[in-house]
Amino acid sequence: MKRRSVLVFTMLFITPLFSSCIQAVAPETPEEELIPLKLVSLPFLSFAPIHIALEEGYFEEQGLDVELISFERGADAFTALIGNDVDVWAGGISATLFNAIARSDIRIVASRGYFPADECGYSAHLLKKDLFEEGEVSSPEDLAGLRIVQDDEGSYRDYGLRLLLAEGNLSLEDVEILTVPDPSLIDGFLDGSIDLAAVSEPRITSILETGSAVRWITFGEIMPDFQFGFVVFSSRLIEEEPQTGEKFIAAYLEGLQQYSEGRTERNIEILTTATGLEPATLESACWPEYQTDGQINVESILTFQEWLVQEEYLESVLEPEDFMDSSFID
Repeated sequence: MKRRSVLVFTMLFITPLFSSCIQAVAPETPEEELIPLKLVSLPFLSFAPIHIALEEGYFEEQGLDVELISFERGADAFTALIGNDVDVWAGGISATLFNAIARSDIRIVASRGYFPADECGYSAHLLKKDLFEEGEVSSPEDLAGLRIVQDDEGSYRDYGLRLLLAEGNLSLEDVEILTVPDPSLIDGFLDGSIDLAAVSEPRITSILETGSAVRWITFGEIMPDFQFGFVVFSSRLIEEEPQTGEKFIAAYLEGLQQYSEGRTERNIEILTTATGLEPATLESACWPEYQTDGQINVESILTFQEWLVQEEYLESVLEPEDFMDSSFID
């Protein structure tokens, strides 16, 4: 009995030591590597949901390592997207976009902003304050002969200007067209050399604060429910790795949901860092509207394309199956 007791004691003493040794040398389970993605994005307010998703870790939660890339020229961004040198492009509707889609396998996969009829004026036509207050301009018919800035030809702001002029039975030939880069718009309104310009936030707020212009007609009034921006995938995500594309959209939609909460302390904090804007500017600026489910307004795209064809910016109208893949948001 005594010998058996010693054996039992010995086993009880050795077993925990042996177990701890096994635990000490057990290999750690390697963490799953994140999938690298390159996203063309800019530090603008219209990219807010993307910046929110990135900062809150929504992309990382989906197993993605998203790197933000920027290009000075939009055409260079599309060349990189078509060549799979970047994976995702987020930007505004334009002739450049549809010409790039027409010659490649890139596709629109989600929306990135629209103009509801009652929106606060994220993009709007600013009118020189003197013209407004003195009653010289009260309707589109009064724009004849004025000095008006035309945005890049084939852009949505160019389209908005043409629609505004058409409401007054006018065309570009009836006004004096100016070419002014966005950073110089403030000076143009201040020195009185600009009468009207299509502008977006936060530059609208900066110009209005000078007292030189008024927010005259919003884009929501001119083109209600128009889709002005999109998320576009490269052929890699469309054809080769659709599951990676699904992960991206899942994170993007989370960013949209948080963005829809509005000017929360957290959203202001994130966007102050991402855009370089002061919190006070973000508080006062009009924020763009988004469909929180990422759904695409096909009708507005087709209408825009018809205008592009009419102006000879695009050879022919692309059918929905040729410019979009809605499977990522359906």
